[in-house]
Amino acid sequence: MHQLSRIDLNLLVSLKFLLEERSVSKAAEKAFVSQPAMSKTLQRLRDLFEDELFTRTGKGLVPTPLAEDLEFPLNDVLDKVGRLVYETDFDPASVDARISIASTESIASFYIPSLVLDLQKVAPRVSLRTRNITDDHLDELRHGELDFSIYVRETQNPEFLMHELSPIGAVCYMRRDHPLAEVDFLQVDEFFRYPQVQLYLPHITDRNVELDTYLKEHGIKRSTILVTSQLMTAMEVALRSDAVFVASALLKDKPLVAARFISKALPRLPMFRNLDPRLVLIQHRRTMSSPVHNWLREQIAYMFAHPEIVSQVR
Repeated sequence: MHQLSRIDLNLLVSLKFLLEERSVSKAAEKAFVSQPAMSKTLQRLRDLFEDELFTRTGKGLVPTPLAEDLEFPLNDVLDKVGRLVYETDFDPASVDARISIASTESIASFYIPSLVLDLQKVAPRVSLRTRNITDDHLDELRHGELDFSIYVRETQNPEFLMHELSPIGAVCYMRRDHPLAEVDFLQVDEFFRYPQVQLYLPHITDRNVELDTYLKEHGIKRSTILVTSQLMTAMEVALRSDAVFVASALLKDKPLVAARFISKALPRLPMFRNLDPRLVLIQHRRTMSSPVHNWLREQIAYMFAHPEIVSQVR
């Protein structure tokens, strides 16, 4: 305990920023200090831990093995200190925050409109920023560019918290006067007889080897005429052609979709599971002790668990 009294807690906070940013200048900006001051802090950290902690490269700072080993316990310690000092009763009405969320457009169209309207009632000073999911969304979470992403479980890395969401399912959409409109149950050959519009999913689209193998073995050809991350573009192409597309089942009750499209269950094939992934709400451990993040996570999870009352926030 006597040794702890000689440690400046700000040093540990600076180490956290250096590990997150891998840059002295960016860590200084995050800590609201000058770059020379952060350089001096880094030297103090090296003296404290008797290790270089970081080496400089053309791409920034590279942590030493000791620095990498310190990252997770350091975050846990700072989280606990933050809760010890600042934890109070959370009042969403008094919170000023800007939260960034990434998801696919078909998922966002389900929960974002209702979430925004409900936040206006109970947390009017919380502002949302949304964007399409990208290949780099985990890095964006790691570096604080995102607060949450809603996607499939892609990693077992303990620096990310994965919160299971209720399953929602995926279905096939087609225009109301499509040749398959009167078919009750789609067969595999019927489904692939018509052009496909694929909604791009990072690390999923074009990687369903099992499905590709099945189609090749059965002599079934797939005609993909468009791959896009833009839901409205996919819908417009499907409206003006015989193309079909697969998207969240949550869309089918949206007025804009229900008026122009019908939905059909996907053919029953095991390899279609990649078109119907189980979603998780992902956040970085750095926000684990944030009351507003934890509260908002609960609201989003509740919406997915109760889509029939999605316009209500508890």
